[in-house]
Amino acid sequence: MTELVVGKRYTFTTKYPGILGGKFKNMQLEALNISSNLAINYGDIHVLHQTIKANADEYDSIKTLNVNNLNWLVFLNLDTKEYKILAKEYIDLTTLDVSGDSYKFMVSNISSTDISVIKKALSELGYFVDEIE
Repeated sequence: MTELVVGKRYTFTTKYPGILGGKFKNMQLEALNISSNLAINYGDIHVLHQTIKANADEYDSIKTLNVNNLNWLVFLNLDTKEYKILAKEYIDLTTLDVSGDSYKFMVSNISSTDISVIKKALSELGYFVDEIE
């Protein structure tokens, strides 16, 4: 598991995508393990947690935790410039990855077949491809 460090950028998925959204990318960690008293400034964490508990599986350990027992994290979405409050317990830590730098380039004079070949090759090399037209 990756140790969370304030200032680093992360990509991850949540355990509760129907409520929180699925995959998050380009999320810079702004605050680590803040109290619920501070976390409330970033959103209604009480309603959020009750919604997650109500929708979690019967044996999910999240059902035994209350808002004050959670490790609250504040992320800044570097694409939208919006802050997101999440409990560490809401994140699928097996998907947590430190994001590297992005590099954008344009490939000219190619066919639609070339596009799929390039995307597949980059994907096979482990790169995440965001297609921008």
